[in-house]
Amino acid sequence: MGDWEGWIRFFLKGVRSVANDAVETARKIIQLRESTRQTVLAELGSMTGSLPLLEHLFSHPATTTNLTKEELDISFAQANKLLNRFEELGLLVETTGQKRNRRYRFEPYLALFRASDSDSEDSNPETTQV
Repeated sequence: MGDWEGWIRFFLKGVRSVANDAVETARKIIQLRESTRQTVLAELGSMTGSLPLLEHLFSHPATTTNLTKEELDISFAQANKLLNRFEELGLLVETTGQKRNRRYRFEPYLALFRASDSDSEDSNPETTQV
């Protein structure tokens, strides 16, 4: 009829693996949030919008100057300066290569998910212990 016990064991190994990966990614996000917050405070001090932008990037890791301007309710010039400073700190990567209509991505944050994906592909549920 089928190996129900074997199938359930295999399924539970997969669930455990995914749950462990999620917990590890969450830990890394918390560590990144704290370290980037410290960097922003140390390097940008009380620059208008610096911490609100950082918090926003954790839920929206891609942005533009106009989106930043609207989200933080600051001028276009302030938003542009803030994004440039974040880029200088290595927190944002400009993706278009253009002078206008530039797009940025929160690279350190997105890298956590790429690392998590490649770790998952490397793990084999058949060898995971329950």
